[in-house]
Amino acid sequence: MIPRRLSYYNRLVGPVQKTTDFAQFLQHERKEHSLWLLNQDLPGLKRLACSAISRSLIPFEELTAVSLNQIADLLSAEDPFSLLFGFEVCQDRLSKGDKAAGALGTKFLKRLLGDEKWLQSRLELFSACAVIGFVGLRPTANDPPPPLWWFRLAVLSHAGVLTTALKGIRKSADFLKWSARDFGSSYLWQTVRDAQVETRWESDWISPPSLRAELLGRCYNALMQLPPTRQPKAWKTLVNSGLDSLDTKLLAFFPGPMDGFQTFHSPIQAEGALDEVRTLLKGRSSFKRTPGIILLAYAGAIDTRLKDEIFRLLNSSNEQLAKLKTADQILRCCAYIAAINRDDELAKAVVARCLRLISPKTSTEAILQLLLISMHACAANSDQSAYYREATATATRFAYSVPVGSALEMRKVLETMKGRDPRLSAAFGRAEAVLEATLLAA
Repeated sequence: MIPRRLSYYNRLVGPVQKTTDFAQFLQHERKEHSLWLLNQDLPGLKRLACSAISRSLIPFEELTAVSLNQIADLLSAEDPFSLLFGFEVCQDRLSKGDKAAGALGTKFLKRLLGDEKWLQSRLELFSACAVIGFVGLRPTANDPPPPLWWFRLAVLSHAGVLTTALKGIRKSADFLKWSARDFGSSYLWQTVRDAQVETRWESDWISPPSLRAELLGRCYNALMQLPPTRQPKAWKTLVNSGLDSLDTKLLAFFPGPMDGFQTFHSPIQAEGALDEVRTLLKGRSSFKRTPGIILLAYAGAIDTRLKDEIFRLLNSSNEQLAKLKTADQILRCCAYIAAINRDDELAKAVVARCLRLISPKTSTEAILQLLLISMHACAANSDQSAYYREATATATRFAYSVPVGSALEMRKVLETMKGRDPRLSAAFGRAEAVLEATLLAA
């Protein structure tokens, strides 16, 4: 199910890259590989469509030689991102005056968004295959580790291939549950290490609801690139209907898995917008009074200029931070803000708050949740040496704090993280020794 030979992924998305610069890859290696794929006729076009997990990966210039009839062959795809690829190509053609692209774009949108039950099933398959892929490919791709963006591109593109190949699976929800049960824990603990390299994408966003929101956001962004007078009515109806079904439309505009490797433009660059967000935060006495702050953080509207307000809200939320049930969301939010802003001071405050919640009666599940939040907070350190120092200190402090009943599970978690990054072996050495001593004493 998950090919162990990197040669397969070389053909799918291009050779493993040595450069860590995603923009350079798009300008050179990606274009070369796209041209090679397009020379393979329909099979190559299908591979290219599967790898369209970001609009930036679609080679619109190279695709000018591909007819709309050839693009229409992708309508039979079961992979949602392949259908999105077809729609975005149609939008690009329509923007250049090809009126026939409007009708074909409608077909792609109807195929993608017209049947909620079908889309849910496809997203469940994609999500399950992605989780399995992240865990299954890592041992093969770990020596030496490729750039994180290449790894994500390879895994998620292959998930698209599998989504089409496994279309015969009728109980996709059961398949997703199985993947979460057998691979979910490893996936979660391995990807928390990724946050130090790329801070904006959350591992939770591989879930079907998040994927659906991402698809809708990309459809909307494509639609908005057309002048209002040239936006097909059928497109607006389908896309707006999908957006209206979300709990909040902002969910559609969270960062995608490749967005963190590209230049980010804050939505509050203008002083007026910054003042508006600052006023909003100042009008709240605690995190309890600011329920939408995590959505603002995910959208990139909480940056270093608002640091004082975040600390004020954290320090005034002692009542909520006294219990894990109410502290969990606050600490997750602060860990994310610390990571995206590379705020080491906020990160240390989050770790300290997490450790305060541990007592001899704290359940193992709660302790691991606090450890996960703390490891995410460590991602605030952009410098790798500093990251390993903080990971060392955090793991050691938790090892000394956890009750004996949780020591074995924490030991397993550290092993899983070492599987993602062997260099953590040295960082976790002391913590593992403490845990071993605890287990032996018991």
